[in-house]
Amino acid sequence: MGNQGGPGALSAMTGTIIPQPGQPATPGNPGETYFGGNGYWIIGWGDAQNFGPVGVENVRDGTSNTGLFSERLIGLNGVNAATFYRSSPDFKRATFTAPVGVPFHPANGATANMAFVQSCLGLPGTTPATNTSANGIYWCAGYPWHTVVNDYSHNGPPNSAECINPSDYFASWSTLVGPTGSAPPNSNHPGGVNLCLADGSVRFIKDSINLQAWWGIGTRSGGETISADQY
Repeated sequence: MGNQGGPGALSAMTGTIIPQPGQPATPGNPGETYFGGNGYWIIGWGDAQNFGPVGVENVRDGTSNTGLFSERLIGLNGVNAATFYRSSPDFKRATFTAPVGVPFHPANGATANMAFVQSCLGLPGTTPATNTSANGIYWCAGYPWHTVVNDYSHNGPPNSAECINPSDYFASWSTLVGPTGSAPPNSNHPGGVNLCLADGSVRFIKDSINLQAWWGIGTRSGGETISADQY
């Protein structure tokens, strides 16, 4: 699945496989883009420029330090989410809702986003799933007002639970995690996942990767300095 980007609560759609923009910004407001029939706007924090096709020239962090594709397990079609729990061996194939959310704005910073990630990582085993069939149900739904369905994000670490951010507007009507949720790559490999970087190389990324490094690999032009020994 394609890399949607680093933590969306800091800046959405910073990866390499991202959706097209919504309606154009209104005159005089170049930093906004429109989504959905409810009149929701993302205004003034630069995300409008993050939508649309990504070429090698946009990968300013270096192609060897930027994720392109990774693995994800498909969902559990026909399984009742209310009877499926975080303690299940197949928990990586379902979607949960984190108890702590972070609003859709980068001013909240990495500390607020980390609180969301930690709340997802700390879900009790008795937590029921929110959705069990979304992963892999379609190849993509990349028309302008929606995100690519089969993507992953660099928020929670590899092989951790997929979590909806309860403060994300998009999660209110989508079965997916929205731009600020956590949809990590996952696999049945012990201890990690295979990640294809934008230079075409494939690395095995450990579940224990430092989160700051993981976030940085998710962005194409975030300016992070990442050394090869960090992953």
